[in-house]
Amino acid sequence: MFNSNTTTDDYMFLIVTHECNRKCAFCVDKDRGKKQYISIKNVQKAINYALKNNLKTITILGGEPTLHPKIIDICKLIKSYNFKIVMTTNYDKPELIATLDKYHLVNSFNISHYNQKELPKQKDFYADLTLSKLLFKGGIDTKEKLDKFINENKYRYNDIKFSTLTDINDFTHKNKNLPFLNELPINKKVTIMGEIEGHYYRNYLIKRFDIPATKNTYYKRSMKMHTNGELKREW
Repeated sequence: MFNSNTTTDDYMFLIVTHECNRKCAFCVDKDRGKKQYISIKNVQKAINYALKNNLKTITILGGEPTLHPKIIDICKLIKSYNFKIVMTTNYDKPELIATLDKYHLVNSFNISHYNQKELPKQKDFYADLTLSKLLFKGGIDTKEKLDKFINENKYRYNDIKFSTLTDINDFTHKNKNLPFLNELPINKKVTIMGEIEGHYYRNYLIKRFDIPATKNTYYKRSMKMHTNGELKREW
């Protein structure tokens, strides 16, 4: 999974659908719920761009990408060009995830943690597993809760990453600020992708969307292929 050294010259995003089986109050996808699916033709268009620009990784996003009816075919096509594939998923379709892993079609799964009853374990997977957890008021909002979550999961995954909420609506605005984060003992501070402030606590990355990002005039946003075939750097 990505770390603080990853640059936008390493990867691109492929948004395969906006459909999702969850209705999270903090979702950043403004088109969430629309049953839009990227075509194989537009996947090929994204591949051609990645080849031309010597990109190494294609990151598959949604919505929930496992809801795309041709997600296996999409992964097979991308892998046929020897790209590394990262997929962000809520893991609500474990059988499909297991199939993608069995045939080595995904290199790394970024599992969004929503208190699911069933979650994978690294020991059962070929692909790298990263567990991603949002921090907000009413959830993990103290050092004690953060330490408990880390201790419960640190042996189950290759990595754990944390993020504060992106301020997009009333819910996120009311629940984004967590003063305890500023009091944590910090391993190091980082600026990720040239625009996101963050720091490491117990060697785990916390992306701080609640902190105004440092402006980097040389920063180039990553390329994104949208479901309609539009290739642009904006979401």
